[in-house]
Amino acid sequence: MDESKVAWDQVGDRFTELGRRLKQQYQARAAFGEEKEDSAEVDDLVRKLTNGLDATFTAIGDTMRDDDVRAQLKETAAAFANGGVVMRPTLVDRVRSPSGALRYERHNEPLSRAFSERTATQVTEMMKHVVETGTGTAAQIPGVQIAGKTGTAQTGRNGQLDAWFIAFAPAQNPQVAVAVVVERTNQYGGQAAAPIARDVMQAVLNAAS
Repeated sequence: MDESKVAWDQVGDRFTELGRRLKQQYQARAAFGEEKEDSAEVDDLVRKLTNGLDATFTAIGDTMRDDDVRAQLKETAAAFANGGVVMRPTLVDRVRSPSGALRYERHNEPLSRAFSERTATQVTEMMKHVVETGTGTAAQIPGVQIAGKTGTAQTGRNGQLDAWFIAFAPAQNPQVAVAVVVERTNQYGGQAAAPIARDVMQAVLNAAS
């Protein structure tokens, strides 16, 4: 059996178990009156992620469906970049009045811990390998270490594929996390999505320097 399939099968088993544990944790918190509004949402998400899915293909990104929340792909990459901590998503950086006075400014706020820092470090090492010598080499940026993961979903539409790639950079001091999905293509994630992610990350890193 392909060694990479065995490795990602083990990762898939871990994420399936993680989903069950998160569900139990949210249910326990709801019982004490905390974040009841999130309980049903998490329950639905866990059911979608674990109902009838093969752990191996889930782990390698071969089961993405139309009802998946695509933005969560980016949040997943960001969580690994943050050592396992999920940050509260925001859309607005700052708001100013017509006179230029600052009315609102975004503040980074941790939302939850999805997994341990040790797990995040281990998965980051695997993601670095994907870009260095695996299926995500098209995302390489000279002088910058990238952590990424390719994925390709079969759509059932005349052989068309949904190709995706998640990544963050630099791997050891993350400044940007991205998720790219190219729908209805005949290319795999490493071919269609990884180069786009590379260009986006390069643009962000150039702007920050």
